[in-house]
Amino acid sequence: MSEKPRHYGDEEGFALLSHNAILNIVNTNRNYGKTWLYKKRAVARYLKKGRKTLWLRVFKKEAKEAAASFFSSPDLLYYCGLEWYDKARGTGNLKREGNSFFIRRGRRWDWAIKVACLADSDACRSADDVRLDTIILDEYAKTPAKLRRYLGNMVTDFFDIFYSAKREHQIRCFLLGNKEAFHNPFLAYFGITPPRSDWEGIRCYRGGTIALQQINNKQFSNGYEDKLATMMAGTSYGNYIDGEVKGAKPAKCRKAPPGTFLWAQFDFDGTPVGVKADGIGNYFVVAKIDRARPVYATGTGARYPRQFMLSNRSKRLFSALVGAFERGAVYYATPAVAEAVQPLLTFLGVK
Repeated sequence: MSEKPRHYGDEEGFALLSHNAILNIVNTNRNYGKTWLYKKRAVARYLKKGRKTLWLRVFKKEAKEAAASFFSSPDLLYYCGLEWYDKARGTGNLKREGNSFFIRRGRRWDWAIKVACLADSDACRSADDVRLDTIILDEYAKTPAKLRRYLGNMVTDFFDIFYSAKREHQIRCFLLGNKEAFHNPFLAYFGITPPRSDWEGIRCYRGGTIALQQINNKQFSNGYEDKLATMMAGTSYGNYIDGEVKGAKPAKCRKAPPGTFLWAQFDFDGTPVGVKADGIGNYFVVAKIDRARPVYATGTGARYPRQFMLSNRSKRLFSALVGAFERGAVYYATPAVAEAVQPLLTFLGVK
Protein backbone atom coordinates (compact mmCIF):
# COMPACT_ATOMS: atom_id res chain seq x y z
CA MET A 1 0.00 0.00 0.00
CA SER A 2 1.26 3.46 -0.85
CA GLU A 3 2.96 5.28 2.01
CA LYS A 4 1.36 8.65 1.35
CA PRO A 5 -2.30 9.45 0.77
CA ARG A 6 -2.90 10.09 -2.94
CA HIS A 7 -5.74 11.35 -5.08
CA TYR A 8 -7.08 9.70 -8.22
CA GLY A 9 -6.12 12.47 -10.59
CA ASP A 10 -5.58 13.04 -14.26
CA GLU A 11 -2.40 10.97 -14.52
CA GLU A 12 -3.96 7.73 -13.30
CA GLY A 13 -7.21 8.47 -15.09
CA PHE A 14 -5.40 9.05 -18.39
CA ALA A 15 -3.38 5.87 -17.86
CA LEU A 16 -6.61 3.88 -17.86
CA LEU A 17 -8.22 5.83 -20.70
CA SER A 18 -5.16 5.29 -22.91
CA HIS A 19 -6.01 1.57 -23.17
CA ASN A 20 -9.21 2.48 -25.04
CA ALA A 21 -11.17 -0.40 -23.49
CA ILE A 22 -14.94 -0.66 -23.71
CA LEU A 23 -15.40 -1.80 -20.10
CA ASN A 24 -13.12 -0.07 -17.57
CA ILE A 25 -13.09 -1.19 -13.93
CA VAL A 26 -11.46 0.98 -11.25
CA ASN A 27 -10.98 -0.42 -7.74
CA THR A 28 -9.33 1.60 -4.97
CA ASN A 29 -9.72 2.18 -1.27
CA ARG A 30 -12.27 4.77 -0.19
CA ASN A 31 -11.93 8.55 -0.43
CA TYR A 32 -9.59 8.55 -3.41
CA GLY A 33 -11.41 10.93 -5.75
CA LYS A 34 -12.62 8.55 -8.48
CA THR A 35 -16.13 10.01 -8.51
CA TRP A 36 -14.78 13.56 -8.50
CA LEU A 37 -12.56 12.95 -11.52
CA TYR A 38 -15.25 11.31 -13.64
CA LYS A 39 -17.73 14.06 -12.81
CA LYS A 40 -15.16 16.56 -14.09
CA ARG A 41 -14.66 14.41 -17.20
CA ALA A 42 -18.42 14.28 -17.85
CA VAL A 43 -18.73 18.06 -17.72
CA ALA A 44 -15.57 18.70 -19.76
CA ARG A 45 -16.63 16.30 -22.54
CA TYR A 46 -20.03 17.95 -22.79
CA LEU A 47 -18.69 21.50 -22.86
CA LYS A 48 -16.00 20.64 -25.40
CA LYS A 49 -17.68 18.05 -27.64
CA GLY A 50 -21.33 17.90 -26.62
CA ARG A 51 -20.89 14.32 -25.38
CA LYS A 52 -23.30 13.05 -22.72
CA THR A 53 -22.99 10.76 -19.68
CA LEU A 54 -25.37 8.31 -18.03
CA TRP A 55 -24.52 8.02 -14.33
CA LEU A 56 -25.77 4.86 -12.62
CA ARG A 57 -26.03 3.77 -9.01
CA VAL A 58 -27.08 0.29 -7.93
CA PHE A 59 -30.11 1.10 -5.76
CA LYS A 60 -32.94 3.58 -6.33
CA LYS A 61 -32.29 5.34 -3.03
CA GLU A 62 -28.61 5.72 -3.94
CA ALA A 63 -29.51 7.23 -7.31
CA LYS A 64 -31.89 9.71 -5.69
CA GLU A 65 -29.29 10.79 -3.15
CA ALA A 66 -26.56 10.95 -5.82
CA ALA A 67 -28.67 13.27 -7.96
CA ALA A 68 -29.46 15.51 -4.99
CA SER A 69 -25.79 15.91 -4.08
CA PHE A 70 -24.15 15.58 -7.52
CA PHE A 71 -22.97 19.20 -7.72
CA SER A 72 -23.19 20.07 -4.02
CA SER A 73 -19.47 20.83 -3.80
CA PRO A 74 -18.59 24.47 -4.58
CA ASP A 75 -15.06 23.32 -5.46
CA LEU A 76 -16.41 20.90 -8.07
CA LEU A 77 -18.52 23.65 -9.61
CA TYR A 78 -15.50 25.94 -9.69
CA TYR A 79 -13.16 23.43 -11.31
CA CYS A 80 -15.84 22.45 -13.83
CA GLY A 81 -16.55 26.07 -14.72
CA LEU A 82 -20.21 25.79 -13.71
CA GLU A 83 -22.63 28.14 -11.95
CA TRP A 84 -26.22 27.39 -10.97
CA TYR A 85 -28.71 29.11 -13.21
CA ASP A 86 -30.44 32.16 -11.73
CA LYS A 87 -33.62 32.83 -13.68
CA ALA A 88 -34.12 36.29 -12.24
CA ARG A 89 -30.68 37.50 -13.28
CA GLY A 90 -30.34 35.27 -16.32
CA THR A 91 -26.92 34.07 -15.18
CA GLY A 92 -25.42 30.62 -14.75
CA ASN A 93 -24.98 27.61 -17.00
CA LEU A 94 -26.23 24.67 -14.89
CA LYS A 95 -29.72 23.60 -13.84
CA ARG A 96 -31.32 20.42 -12.61
CA GLU A 97 -34.62 18.90 -13.71
CA GLY A 98 -35.43 15.74 -11.77
CA ASN A 99 -32.42 13.43 -12.08
CA SER A 100 -31.07 15.20 -15.17
CA PHE A 101 -28.54 18.02 -15.29
CA PHE A 102 -28.78 20.56 -18.08
CA ILE A 103 -25.77 22.64 -19.07
CA ARG A 104 -25.84 25.67 -21.34
CA ARG A 105 -23.43 25.18 -24.21
CA GLY A 106 -23.22 28.29 -26.28
CA ARG A 107 -26.83 29.55 -26.39
CA ARG A 108 -28.43 26.13 -26.13
CA TRP A 109 -29.58 24.21 -23.08
CA ASP A 110 -29.48 20.39 -23.23
CA TRP A 111 -29.09 17.55 -20.79
CA ALA A 112 -25.48 16.56 -20.17
CA ILE A 113 -25.74 14.04 -17.31
CA LYS A 114 -28.59 11.75 -16.29
CA VAL A 115 -28.59 9.87 -12.97
CA ALA A 116 -30.50 6.59 -12.70
CA CYS A 117 -30.51 3.33 -10.77
CA LEU A 118 -29.33 0.06 -12.27
CA ALA A 119 -32.69 -1.70 -12.05
CA ASP A 120 -34.65 1.12 -13.71
CA SER A 121 -34.02 0.28 -17.34
CA ASP A 122 -37.21 2.09 -18.44
CA ALA A 123 -35.91 5.41 -17.10
CA CYS A 124 -32.62 4.83 -18.89
CA ARG A 125 -34.34 4.59 -22.27
CA SER A 126 -34.70 8.37 -22.19
CA ALA A 127 -30.91 8.49 -22.40
CA ASP A 128 -30.99 6.94 -25.89
CA ASP A 129 -29.04 9.70 -27.60
CA VAL A 130 -26.35 9.42 -30.28
CA ARG A 131 -24.27 11.91 -28.28
CA LEU A 132 -24.23 9.65 -25.21
CA ASP A 133 -20.78 8.04 -25.17
CA THR A 134 -20.11 7.28 -21.48
CA ILE A 135 -21.85 5.16 -18.85
CA ILE A 136 -20.60 5.35 -15.25
CA LEU A 137 -21.62 2.76 -12.65
CA ASP A 138 -20.55 4.36 -9.38
CA GLU A 139 -20.11 2.40 -6.13
CA TYR A 140 -20.70 -0.90 -7.93
CA ALA A 141 -18.80 -3.04 -5.37
CA LYS A 142 -21.11 -4.21 -2.61
CA THR A 143 -20.74 -6.34 0.50
CA PRO A 144 -22.69 -9.64 0.55
CA ALA A 145 -25.38 -8.24 2.84
CA LYS A 146 -25.99 -5.28 0.54
CA LEU A 147 -25.83 -7.45 -2.58
CA ARG A 148 -28.62 -9.68 -1.27
CA ARG A 149 -30.92 -6.63 -1.25
CA TYR A 150 -30.61 -6.36 -5.04
CA LEU A 151 -33.41 -8.45 -6.50
CA GLY A 152 -32.14 -8.66 -10.07
CA ASN A 153 -28.79 -9.50 -11.61
CA MET A 154 -26.41 -6.55 -11.57
CA VAL A 155 -24.39 -7.60 -14.60
CA THR A 156 -27.26 -8.46 -16.94
CA ASP A 157 -29.21 -5.36 -15.86
CA PHE A 158 -26.14 -3.25 -16.62
CA PHE A 159 -25.72 -4.70 -20.10
CA ASP A 160 -29.45 -4.33 -20.79
CA ILE A 161 -28.98 -0.62 -20.21
CA PHE A 162 -25.74 -0.57 -22.19
CA TYR A 163 -27.24 -2.14 -25.31
CA SER A 164 -30.40 0.00 -25.07
CA ALA A 165 -28.26 3.14 -24.98
CA LYS A 166 -25.62 2.01 -27.47
CA ARG A 167 -27.82 1.42 -30.50
CA GLU A 168 -25.55 2.18 -33.45
CA HIS A 169 -22.89 4.31 -31.74
CA GLN A 170 -19.91 3.67 -29.46
CA ILE A 171 -20.11 3.85 -25.66
CA ARG A 172 -17.39 3.35 -23.06
CA CYS A 173 -18.24 2.16 -19.56
CA PHE A 174 -16.52 2.87 -16.24
CA LEU A 175 -17.22 0.90 -13.07
CA LEU A 176 -16.01 2.74 -9.98
CA GLY A 177 -15.68 0.65 -6.84
CA ASN A 178 -14.12 0.49 -3.41
CA LYS A 179 -12.08 -2.51 -2.35
CA GLU A 180 -14.60 -3.74 0.17
CA ALA A 181 -15.73 -6.95 -1.52
CA PHE A 182 -13.80 -10.10 -2.38
CA HIS A 183 -16.22 -10.98 -5.17
CA ASN A 184 -16.43 -8.94 -8.36
CA PRO A 185 -19.59 -9.96 -10.26
CA PHE A 186 -18.36 -8.43 -13.52
CA LEU A 187 -15.06 -10.29 -13.50
CA ALA A 188 -16.91 -13.49 -12.58
CA TYR A 189 -19.32 -12.96 -15.48
CA PHE A 190 -16.45 -12.89 -17.96
CA GLY A 191 -14.57 -15.74 -16.27
CA ILE A 192 -11.70 -13.49 -15.16
CA THR A 193 -9.75 -14.44 -12.04
CA PRO A 194 -9.54 -11.40 -9.73
CA PRO A 195 -5.98 -10.18 -9.00
CA ARG A 196 -4.47 -10.42 -5.53
CA SER A 197 -5.52 -7.67 -3.16
CA ASP A 198 -1.91 -6.41 -2.87
CA TRP A 199 -1.45 -6.08 -6.65
CA GLU A 200 -1.47 -2.62 -8.20
CA GLY A 201 -1.62 -1.57 -11.82
CA ILE A 202 -3.69 -2.08 -15.00
CA ARG A 203 -4.51 -5.38 -16.68
CA CYS A 204 -6.40 -5.91 -19.91
CA TYR A 205 -8.56 -8.87 -20.88
CA ARG A 206 -10.48 -10.18 -23.87
CA GLY A 207 -8.35 -8.58 -26.53
CA GLY A 208 -8.03 -5.31 -24.64
CA THR A 209 -11.80 -4.71 -24.48
CA ILE A 210 -11.82 -4.94 -20.64
CA ALA A 211 -9.34 -2.96 -18.51
CA LEU A 212 -8.99 -3.41 -14.76
CA GLN A 213 -7.17 -0.77 -12.72
CA GLN A 214 -6.42 -1.48 -9.07
CA ILE A 215 -4.77 1.04 -6.75
CA ASN A 216 -3.80 0.29 -3.17
CA ASN A 217 -3.90 3.85 -1.94
CA LYS A 218 -3.57 4.67 1.72
CA GLN A 219 -6.93 5.85 2.96
CA PHE A 220 -7.01 9.45 4.10
CA SER A 221 -7.22 9.87 7.86
CA ASN A 222 -6.49 12.44 10.52
CA GLY A 223 -6.58 12.55 14.30
CA TYR A 224 -10.29 13.28 14.46
CA GLU A 225 -11.26 10.48 12.04
CA ASP A 226 -9.11 8.00 13.97
CA LYS A 227 -10.84 8.99 17.23
CA LEU A 228 -14.26 8.71 15.62
CA ALA A 229 -13.45 5.24 14.29
CA THR A 230 -12.34 4.18 17.78
CA MET A 231 -15.55 5.52 19.30
CA MET A 232 -17.83 3.72 16.82
CA ALA A 233 -15.89 0.43 16.61
CA GLY A 234 -18.15 -2.58 17.12
CA THR A 235 -21.41 -0.60 17.14
CA SER A 236 -24.20 -1.29 14.67
CA TYR A 237 -23.77 2.05 12.93
CA GLY A 238 -20.00 1.73 12.99
CA ASN A 239 -20.34 -1.60 11.20
CA TYR A 240 -22.68 0.02 8.70
CA ILE A 241 -20.12 2.72 7.92
CA ASP A 242 -17.50 -0.01 7.46
CA GLY A 243 -19.64 -1.57 4.75
CA GLU A 244 -21.77 -4.00 6.73
CA VAL A 245 -25.52 -3.96 7.18
CA LYS A 246 -27.24 -4.27 10.53
CA GLY A 247 -28.30 -7.87 11.05
CA ALA A 248 -25.86 -9.32 8.49
CA LYS A 249 -24.58 -12.76 9.36
CA PRO A 250 -20.78 -13.03 9.30
CA ALA A 251 -19.37 -15.67 6.98
CA LYS A 252 -18.25 -18.80 8.78
CA CYS A 253 -15.17 -20.19 7.09
CA ARG A 254 -14.37 -23.85 7.60
CA LYS A 255 -12.95 -26.53 5.33
CA ALA A 256 -15.14 -29.50 4.53
CA PRO A 257 -14.16 -32.29 6.95
CA PRO A 258 -13.38 -35.85 5.82
CA GLY A 259 -16.44 -37.90 5.09
CA THR A 260 -18.46 -35.16 3.38
CA PHE A 261 -20.03 -35.86 0.00
CA LEU A 262 -20.84 -33.72 -3.02
CA TRP A 263 -24.41 -32.49 -2.56
CA ALA A 264 -24.85 -30.10 -5.52
CA GLN A 265 -22.92 -27.98 -8.01
CA PHE A 266 -23.89 -24.62 -9.46
CA ASP A 267 -22.74 -22.16 -12.09
CA PHE A 268 -24.65 -18.96 -11.39
CA ASP A 269 -23.96 -16.35 -14.06
CA GLY A 270 -20.42 -17.61 -14.60
CA THR A 271 -19.53 -18.24 -10.95
CA PRO A 272 -19.02 -21.97 -10.30
CA VAL A 273 -19.37 -23.29 -6.74
CA GLY A 274 -19.79 -26.72 -5.23
CA VAL A 275 -21.70 -27.65 -2.09
CA LYS A 276 -20.74 -30.58 0.11
CA ALA A 277 -22.80 -32.06 2.94
CA ASP A 278 -21.96 -34.14 6.02
CA GLY A 279 -25.33 -35.86 6.25
CA ILE A 280 -26.27 -34.30 9.60
CA GLY A 281 -27.46 -30.92 8.33
CA ASN A 282 -24.20 -29.01 7.70
CA TYR A 283 -23.19 -27.74 4.27
CA PHE A 284 -19.79 -26.61 3.00
CA VAL A 285 -19.36 -24.33 -0.03
CA VAL A 286 -16.19 -24.73 -2.11
CA ALA A 287 -14.87 -22.93 -5.19
CA LYS A 288 -13.97 -25.97 -7.26
CA ILE A 289 -16.44 -28.18 -9.08
CA ASP A 290 -16.23 -31.56 -10.78
CA ARG A 291 -17.05 -30.91 -14.43
CA ALA A 292 -17.95 -34.56 -14.96
CA ARG A 293 -20.73 -34.41 -12.37
CA PRO A 294 -24.12 -32.68 -12.79
CA VAL A 295 -24.06 -28.86 -12.68
CA TYR A 296 -27.11 -26.61 -12.32
CA ALA A 297 -26.38 -23.47 -14.35
CA THR A 298 -28.06 -20.27 -15.48
CA GLY A 299 -28.17 -19.36 -19.15
CA THR A 300 -28.73 -21.50 -22.22
CA GLY A 301 -25.14 -22.10 -23.34
CA ALA A 302 -23.83 -25.63 -22.79
CA ARG A 303 -20.72 -25.37 -20.62
CA TYR A 304 -20.72 -28.77 -18.91
CA PRO A 305 -21.32 -32.34 -20.14
CA ARG A 306 -24.14 -32.85 -17.62
CA GLN A 307 -25.70 -29.42 -17.36
CA PHE A 308 -29.19 -28.72 -16.00
CA MET A 309 -31.02 -25.39 -16.09
CA LEU A 310 -31.20 -23.50 -12.81
CA SER A 311 -34.65 -21.94 -12.89
CA ASN A 312 -37.44 -20.86 -10.57
CA ARG A 313 -38.97 -24.32 -10.91
CA SER A 314 -35.78 -26.03 -9.73
CA LYS A 315 -35.40 -23.84 -6.61
CA ARG A 316 -37.39 -26.30 -4.53
CA LEU A 317 -34.67 -28.92 -5.02
CA PHE A 318 -32.33 -26.84 -2.87
CA SER A 319 -34.65 -25.80 -0.04
CA ALA A 320 -32.48 -27.75 2.41
CA LEU A 321 -29.54 -25.43 1.64
CA VAL A 322 -31.69 -22.35 2.24
CA GLY A 323 -32.88 -23.78 5.55
CA ALA A 324 -29.31 -24.57 6.58
CA PHE A 325 -28.24 -21.00 5.85
CA GLU A 326 -31.06 -19.60 7.95
CA ARG A 327 -30.06 -21.72 10.93
CA GLY A 328 -26.34 -20.96 10.50
CA ALA A 329 -25.24 -24.37 9.23
CA VAL A 330 -23.51 -23.24 6.01
CA TYR A 331 -19.73 -22.87 5.97
CA TYR A 332 -17.37 -21.50 3.33
CA ALA A 333 -13.89 -22.55 2.22
CA THR A 334 -12.67 -18.92 2.15
CA PRO A 335 -14.09 -15.40 2.56
CA ALA A 336 -13.88 -15.03 -1.23
CA VAL A 337 -16.15 -18.06 -1.68
CA ALA A 338 -18.61 -16.56 0.81
CA GLU A 339 -18.78 -13.42 -1.33
CA ALA A 340 -19.05 -15.31 -4.61
CA VAL A 341 -22.01 -17.45 -3.55
CA GLN A 342 -24.21 -14.53 -2.40
CA PRO A 343 -26.01 -13.97 -5.75
CA LEU A 344 -26.86 -17.68 -5.88
CA LEU A 345 -28.24 -17.62 -2.32
CA THR A 346 -30.34 -14.59 -3.16
CA PHE A 347 -31.76 -16.40 -6.20
CA LEU A 348 -32.59 -19.45 -4.08
CA GLY A 349 -34.53 -17.30 -1.62
CA VAL A 350 -32.16 -16.53 1.23
CA LYS A 351 -33.21 -13.27 2.88
